[in-house]
Amino acid sequence: MDNIVAVKPIPIRRSESGFAPGDRIGERLTVVDRIAEGNRTAVYAVWDNEQWAAFACKVLRPPYDQERHAIESLVREGELLASMSHPNIVRLFDISYTTDPAYLLMEQLEGPDLRTLLDQRGRLSVQQATSLVAEVAGALAHLHQLGYLHLDIKPRNIMMQHGGARLIDLGIARLVGRRTGEGPGSGTTPYMAPEQVTSDHPLTPATDVFALGVLLFELLTGARPFPRPLAPRAADAILSQRFPQLALRADRLKDVRPRVPAALDTLVADCLEVDPRDRPATMAEVLASLRQFVAPPSVKATAKPRLVPTPLRAEPLPALLA
Repeated sequence: MDNIVAVKPIPIRRSESGFAPGDRIGERLTVVDRIAEGNRTAVYAVWDNEQWAAFACKVLRPPYDQERHAIESLVREGELLASMSHPNIVRLFDISYTTDPAYLLMEQLEGPDLRTLLDQRGRLSVQQATSLVAEVAGALAHLHQLGYLHLDIKPRNIMMQHGGARLIDLGIARLVGRRTGEGPGSGTTPYMAPEQVTSDHPLTPATDVFALGVLLFELLTGARPFPRPLAPRAADAILSQRFPQLALRADRLKDVRPRVPAALDTLVADCLEVDPRDRPATMAEVLASLRQFVAPPSVKATAKPRLVPTPLRAEPLPALLA
């Protein structure tokens, strides 16, 4: 990729619990604070002593930082981010695969994530929820055009930036048409479509449409549309229609929040259809439907320009990670 840089490995300071403020990552980065932590990765606020700018740095946590498969997965995520340019997808500035640990260097977002925002407010207005989800839908439409699915859409993976949404964490993204068992990870159960819960059904853009429907329902109500997660065997039975009595039914938005527009209730219900063939086939269709609920942007005073770090020059990835 054109903005990947090889960095020489040097000794670092790191405890089993991760990096602490003042620790160094590679030759350039100084840790300022920990931003977030997942099962395999952690994200730190760092200061780049060469670029003289603040970034977010995603690294693998021990013991995954020594596993080849995990490193390759992180590099693939970086390559995918490097191939995209969309205002609602987090920007990547550098990939290092030769430091210990390997890392992705990304723009530092102001936050909070949508989970924090939802926990604070309980639920969002129709205007707020549809505006944010429309931005996420636009980002996903761009990702789908490149032939990839996100497969982990949830409030925690959407950050706020300048009042808008930024989609983050493409760690389990994969090509359209793959199955859940083909590739890393599986997703977050409450947001997974039935075909994603199983291992035998191909994944399509409608898989991300389902998760977006769960997200929109949750932002509007503060609750999820299904009472309990779907087990893989039950999902397979539902999709194969062997046991019609196991039909998965979501709560209707209008029953939980009666004053929402009827068209919005219908859109959410369509996104949450069990059979992917009954959902909107593309994210572009969802985005077109959402736009009727989104007010046109107001005219604002021109903001003062701010310095934005320039993406770094690149060297090709080694063959074993390509």
